[in-house]
Amino acid sequence: MKTIKVVAAIIYNGDRIFATQRGYGPWKDYWEFPGGKIEAGESAEDALRREIREELDTEISVGEKLTDVEYDYPEFHLSMQCFWAKVVEGGLVLKEHEAAKWLKRDDLDSVNWLPADKAVIDLLKVELLRRDKISVMKDNTNNHPLAILFIGNSHTYYNDMPQMVRERAAGDGFDCRVTMIAHAGWFLEQHVKEPDVRFNILFGHYDYVVLQDHTHPMAPEEEFVPAAAMLNVWIREAGSVPVIYETWAKKDSPEDQDAMNRVHRKAADAIGALLAPVGENWRSYMASRPNLEMYASDGRHASEDGSDFAAKLIWETIRRDLRSRGVTAMNMRSAER
Repeated sequence: MKTIKVVAAIIYNGDRIFATQRGYGPWKDYWEFPGGKIEAGESAEDALRREIREELDTEISVGEKLTDVEYDYPEFHLSMQCFWAKVVEGGLVLKEHEAAKWLKRDDLDSVNWLPADKAVIDLLKVELLRRDKISVMKDNTNNHPLAILFIGNSHTYYNDMPQMVRERAAGDGFDCRVTMIAHAGWFLEQHVKEPDVRFNILFGHYDYVVLQDHTHPMAPEEEFVPAAAMLNVWIREAGSVPVIYETWAKKDSPEDQDAMNRVHRKAADAIGALLAPVGENWRSYMASRPNLEMYASDGRHASEDGSDFAAKLIWETIRRDLRSRGVTAMNMRSAER
């Protein structure tokens, strides 16, 4: 089957998305994100700027990629790259389309989308919710504490590690609220089945949700990844950001660490989560501080120093993400939600 490579612009203005209605061909009257074919020798971004210039007489700036869509139409396979975009100059003049609308998140299902474009809608709803939440975080008139939920087992609750994260956040000027759901020996797939976990994720108003799976032995990949994916559905629905907390090998089994790293990274990649690489850096940190005991007496859990190191990397991971979104302690002053 022939493959056609195209690009689409998710043109946004605040909380609204620009959609166009086709005025020609077998898919006439269906709605789509504007764009078109990638020509030979063009980058996806250059093709998108050219197509919008030709179709809408408008110059755009092309932002980050939202997603890729692979879809089989009866006559061809469509490979579509979707990018966020903003109008730089021009009035979005309809030169090829018969109509256009600015749609808010709740209006996205009000039009009849082309099949390939429809595949973008659920993700777009989640991203609009997340962007709205980040906007509130940055708005000085809607200040609230940074809120983090921890879901895991004893490697989360040992030494009150979430409180150590809160203290590190406070040290950087952030008012931070932490909540923990952790039970000894639990796997993430057990948390998936608990009503309080779902409820807390969906209605707890968290900015970040930190996920930690069973460590000794490591949760099997075929259980870890699906469980993280299920939790991620609720996390994204709530507009929160998932963080995979990568743990460490037992003191007498350092050879297990590479496999643990691989599974944690696979889980993070599968759901688009941040990765707090505690396990990957555990041994090198310990080696650089030979007088520091990172393990508790059982050789599996963390000592207070080990938990402090885990808290350090978890907070650094979240702090880096906040910086990338332009969120500072100055625009998250203390206030009740």
